Amino acid sequence: MKVRIKRQDDRRSAPYWQVFHFRGEGRITVAAILEKLNERDQLEDIKGKQCRKIRWECGCMQKMCGGCAMVINGHPALACGVFINTDDTEILRLEPLTKFPVVEDLIVDRSVIWERQKEALMYLGIRKHPDPKEHDHQYSAAKCLKCGLCLEVCPNYLGAKDDFYGAEFANNAYLLHSSSLNRKRALEKQYEEHFVHFPKDDRCFRKITFCDVETGEVYTDLMEIYVLELGKLPTEDRNESGIIR
Repeated sequence: MKVRIKRQDDRRSAPYWQVFHFRGEGRITVAAILEKLNERDQLEDIKGKQCRKIRWECGCMQKMCGGCAMVINGHPALACGVFINTDDTEILRLEPLTKFPVVEDLIVDRSVIWERQKEALMYLGIRKHPDPKEHDHQYSAAKCLKCGLCLEVCPNYLGAKDDFYGAEFANNAYLLHSSSLNRKRALEKQYEEHFVHFPKDDRCFRKITFCDVETGEVYTDLMEIYVLELGKLPTEDRNESGIIR
């Protein structure tokens, strides 16, 4: 199998492609392939040229840290969660995420995710008594790894200079909003400013899915985004705190 990797020596240098031979070892993860390439005493590309070790990030190797997010054969994914049958695969193509600045090889700088949380003052404040009806939703929202994959696949997210902060921001806004006693209004304002992009109508709820633009057929129900614009809720559907009854 050939492993084709888009490499970059540092933040300022130009990217280039390098191809490596990898002998088949059955079904293993992309992360394991990268580890085995770097375990070689001297890494050489397909032309026999000696080169430095491949730089990439990993932490847990169990899909729990999000560090190994990259573009694998054109699809953004976690390297530790993608299995490749090395006996049947001819080419494995690896690239860094495209929505973040490249640091080196497959490593990108995702600090914008955290910086935007700070800029938008996304903090809990006083924690309210837990609502049992929110537990399942909160648990799901808390699984977010801040890996950047949702931003990578989102056509509306244009990068660090964009005012649209993406699904990761909306997910965190919900998690804080559902747990805060005294910062709900402030969190709603930031949510509407940096995620809601439908200011010209009065619809307060939308469901966003990945679908065929021509037929409207939904590709999958495994990734759906529900948008609730609290500022557009009818008065009768609010209580004194501005929250749905």
